[in-house]
Amino acid sequence: MFNKMKNVLKVLTVLFITQIGYSQTSYVDSLVNVVGGMKEDTTKVKTLIDIVWEYAASDTLKAKRYGSDAYLLAKKINYSDGIAEYYNSMGNMKYEWGMGSQAIVFYQKALEVFLKENKQARVSKMYSNMGNAYGDMGEIAKAIEVHKKAIEISKRIYDKKGLSAAYVNIGSVYANSGDYQLATEALLSALKLKEELGDQNGIANACNNLVIIFKEQKNYKQAIVYANRALEIRSAMGDELNCAYIYNNLGLVYGRLKDYKQARQNYLKGMEIFERLNHSKGVVSTNDNLGLILKNEGNYKDAIACFEKVYKVAKETNNTKAFISANINLGDTYVLLGQLEKGGKHFNEAYDLALKSNYKDDLMQIYLGFSDYYKEKKEYAKALDFRTQYEALKDSLFNEEITAQITEVEKKYDTQRKEAQIKELENHKLINRLELEKREQDINRQRIVITVSVLILILVIALAFFIYRGYKQKERSNNELQQAYVEIEIKNHLVEEKNKEILDSIYYAKRIQTALLASDKLLNKHLPEYFVFYKPKDIVSGDFYWAQMVNDNFLICAADCTGHGVPGAFMSLLGVSYLNEIVRDKTINSPAEVLNKLRAEIIQSLNTEANNDNTVNDGMDISLCNYKFNEMKLQFACANNPLWLIRNNEMQEFKADKFPVGKYHGEMKSFTHQEIQLQKGDVVYMLTDGFADQFGGPNGKKFKYKPLQELLINSHKLPLQEQKRLLESTITNWRGSLEQVDDILIIGIRV
Repeated sequence: MFNKMKNVLKVLTVLFITQIGYSQTSYVDSLVNVVGGMKEDTTKVKTLIDIVWEYAASDTLKAKRYGSDAYLLAKKINYSDGIAEYYNSMGNMKYEWGMGSQAIVFYQKALEVFLKENKQARVSKMYSNMGNAYGDMGEIAKAIEVHKKAIEISKRIYDKKGLSAAYVNIGSVYANSGDYQLATEALLSALKLKEELGDQNGIANACNNLVIIFKEQKNYKQAIVYANRALEIRSAMGDELNCAYIYNNLGLVYGRLKDYKQARQNYLKGMEIFERLNHSKGVVSTNDNLGLILKNEGNYKDAIACFEKVYKVAKETNNTKAFISANINLGDTYVLLGQLEKGGKHFNEAYDLALKSNYKDDLMQIYLGFSDYYKEKKEYAKALDFRTQYEALKDSLFNEEITAQITEVEKKYDTQRKEAQIKELENHKLINRLELEKREQDINRQRIVITVSVLILILVIALAFFIYRGYKQKERSNNELQQAYVEIEIKNHLVEEKNKEILDSIYYAKRIQTALLASDKLLNKHLPEYFVFYKPKDIVSGDFYWAQMVNDNFLICAADCTGHGVPGAFMSLLGVSYLNEIVRDKTINSPAEVLNKLRAEIIQSLNTEANNDNTVNDGMDISLCNYKFNEMKLQFACANNPLWLIRNNEMQEFKADKFPVGKYHGEMKSFTHQEIQLQKGDVVYMLTDGFADQFGGPNGKKFKYKPLQELLINSHKLPLQEQKRLLESTITNWRGSLEQVDDILIIGIRV
């Protein structure tokens, strides 16, 4: 049967609720080794519950045993939160093994305790867990009801983390019920909150879930973009289980694109991980999806074997969604094989459950399956009736698709398209108005001719003469306007060609400038851990960073030249060129000496006539560091740009000399040599003023230095590449729709 929309959305449900972490065996073993000797207090209860979480997906007996120990100890020491967390962990274990109704019993017990203790965040979490279980059981109305309670509580207590999880969960239910618009709105709300929190795990979950939604909307390109983003994050985290889910989703997308080779490769990657981790839900969903590929390739025998596995496990674990999907797929395949009795049996079994659960997407496929079934039986009236029901339900589902674009690239494209349409309308405005006037005159002429023709033939002839003359005049005017329009088009084309030539030149200049910046190879070789956040305002930049290894000294600088764009880029090229020339003799004593020589070179180059009133006062603000890693010393000199160091969670700021590297009105002092003793774990920051001076936020004000320092202090323990991504997303969200006002450069180095 035509496989446009199979019931693989059960993968969504699994994906949305994958909140339980899977640790390495060594971790759970270490917990088991220490828990026996621990004092009987709340810490031991928490450790026992951690062990339950670790065993929940792989060893039910051990999970129950340690859960019982946690419960008895919590009751003994009257630890209410421990009792509630025991109920929650048991509920999660039941849910993990597909026992939704039993899971809800435990969640309700935990909910009662948390309500009594007024632990609102945990109350919200229990509602979310109950909603997930109801969703798996096919009780959509109850699932939506409790998920909305979780959202309401999280909003009331300003719990961004809980609110984002609640949006993810309710998005799952909306998707499974066929309401893709509400599902997408919920997921995009969750993704925004996860990005604000810097929660990489949450961002990956939201992206992976959006893969399924965009797949169902046939936006396969966007689905693959979100899948790759999620896979990159999960791979970096070493999270094999969720990588397997992403491979599964990529298989679904490529299957829709009929690229069965790519689909099969992704399914097999996911299957290998699921089987190695003994993860039954993943094995079920992958078998279901792999069976669809085999069926589409005509390998019906192997496809049925896959679907039978899904059928058996789904029935044993009371997984309604997976059970319906297995019946539909088995029905399709048996009909294709001509085994109509078996096919009809599975369609009827799927129909009863889908109707009861109000799974619209499943009902749509069942209608289509019955249509093919009755067509093969030559009962054409019934086949047509079910085909009609299929088309009606399909239209109702896909008329609700989301039309709003969700990425900056798509918004930019839409804006450019609208601007082009407006320009085209303006170019044709005169011609359209004249055509409208001509049509109105024709109508008036006909009315006059009809009215006057009953009076006298002479007046009709005279009137016709004047109308004809007016028509010829308008025709000449139209020809003249058309000629003017053509000339305008030619001139516009010439302007566009010139603009293209200028842009091509600037882009070539950008390649030259980029080649002169410190290379990743050089930085990776000599720095233990670092990031460079470099965001020019225009194509080329007035900010630059330079580095060089001189003997045992590693020199690196961050510089902000006068101006930005092309003028700033010229200054940056001068700066890089002179720095390379200054260090070439390898006799540098200090960064201050380098800045003194650099200033002399710039003044000599830009101010050849010292007494000329038109003397150029351009230059640059710069911080230049010399790392002596063998001695754990840092020597530096700063012109207007300070140096920041975070040590023991505190920010130290080293002031800069208040004059630039260049001509200025004041005493030409030598730059100050500064030196500090480094400690392992120190993080040193060099920066220009572009980040702090960016306008944005709710009031359109500057970001400023103090919030930037707080942001760096709060995130300095993150891996520096993650810190770079946090800086980039923070300034992008702050700027919003406002224009970037200056080049941005921040360099972070961890010792």
